[in-house]
Amino acid sequence: MSLSLFSGRAPSRTWLLSLLFISLGAIFGFAQDENNNMANLDNDAKDLESYSEDRSLPAGQIVVDGLNSAKHFDAIHVGVAGGGMIFGWADLDGDNTEVELVVSDPTLESGKIRTADADGDGDPEVIWVGTKGADMDGDGKVTPEESGAVVGIVDVIGDGEPEIIILDNSLTLGSYTAAGFDLKPKKKNPGIEVVWIGTLNENGRSRAAALDDIADLESDGDDEIILRDISTSDSSGQSFGIQAFDIDHDKDDDIVIRH
Repeated sequence: MSLSLFSGRAPSRTWLLSLLFISLGAIFGFAQDENNNMANLDNDAKDLESYSEDRSLPAGQIVVDGLNSAKHFDAIHVGVAGGGMIFGWADLDGDNTEVELVVSDPTLESGKIRTADADGDGDPEVIWVGTKGADMDGDGKVTPEESGAVVGIVDVIGDGEPEIIILDNSLTLGSYTAAGFDLKPKKKNPGIEVVWIGTLNENGRSRAAALDDIADLESDGDDEIILRDISTSDSSGQSFGIQAFDIDHDKDDDIVIRH
């Protein structure tokens, strides 16, 4: 499975403006039951499959129940040893037939992924994304408490397919990494399916940002990731300046930082 990376500190624009946040609505139209951990994971529209976390299994490993010759199964147990967790699911490859589980993995470095194909059809059902942070307290190790987190599965690129969005505690604020894992070649923006967004201050010893919102600020049909710089905003959370980044260079902002 190939993994293409695009990283760096993008050119930014800074200006003063007021922001009107728009509530994030329903994104996916699949008949799923997330409350009971059920989703269409095996391309069989007749029923849903259950999914669960297994803390005895290393990240990258799965156990499948009820797999038959038609490549259908009943349940999937996902390895999350080391502090990972299932964030949710989405149709990441745009095939409109099945969804993929998204799992945070604090044992895996930023910019890296693991996948697992439960039924051997060449289409992975589980994607672990690296959320390993930085040694902020200087004790020589990175703990789960210092790790990053998946915060959304939304279309920020504007190609009609969602991207996995991660607040990354190993990158400084204003930096990002965008990666593609080739689930399916994208029509408009190949290679961007996961975005890691930096949250650390310049010395790498503390978090400098918090997630404010995920919303379609520009009313153009795709969402923007809105962060608040907690090192500069006042106690009321009021913002005095805006910094914006265009990940895919289409002249449409994807990340907004409120300073």
